Amino acid sequence: MKKIINYFIRRKKILALQKKLIKTQIRFIRFMEAKVRTIESEKETAINISSKGIEPYLEEIIWKILSDIQLRANTEQSEFLLSKLPVFKRQFQNPILIAIDRIKNFFSRR
Repeated sequence: MKKIINYFIRRKKILALQKKLIKTQIRFIRFMEAKVRTIESEKETAINISSKGIEPYLEEIIWKILSDIQLRANTEQSEFLLSKLPVFKRQFQNPILIAIDRIKNFFSRR
């Protein structure tokens, strides 16, 4: 008989803890829903990036890269036409790496 009573007492405690856990989970879910609604209503994102004032610098970098590419193309074309440069002497380089090097050089000169 005593074992049965202890079993029901433990069961009652477990149920009380489960109720408390469920209430806490419900509060957490409501909090997260409210946070999502706030973010959506304010049209906010986790990260805000502003590029005000950077346009002239980006334009300058792009024009510098394009002029360097044009200069290199003209030089290689004239060397090829004068038979100073075999057709496939250079290995093709990754254009992204070339652009990154140009940007680094641009900012290192300033």
